[in-house]
Amino acid sequence: MEEAVSEVVADVSEVIDYSKLTIEERAALLSVPTDDYWAEHDAYCQRMGYIAEKMNSIRYNMEVYDEFLEEHNHRKRLAGMKKDVYREYSRSAR
Repeated sequence: MEEAVSEVVADVSEVIDYSKLTIEERAALLSVPTDDYWAEHDAYCQRMGYIAEKMNSIRYNMEVYDEFLEEHNHRKRLAGMKKDVYREYSRSAR
């Protein structure tokens, strides 16, 4: 039963183009985030279509990481979890 559910979830996630959704919409569709940032970041890159070749061609990889943190923190807020404190500043404010 659990295998069938996971296959359906995998099929649905392939159909949804997360790059066209807002952060609020993505956060509502996704599960509660874990504390494993690297696994969450890899899942984010997969959802958004950032494959290895594309990541190598992106000039500003930190923008991708900042977008990931914004989505991750929004998902934490929706789940009622504590927000990360160390990344409160904005890169554009430097």
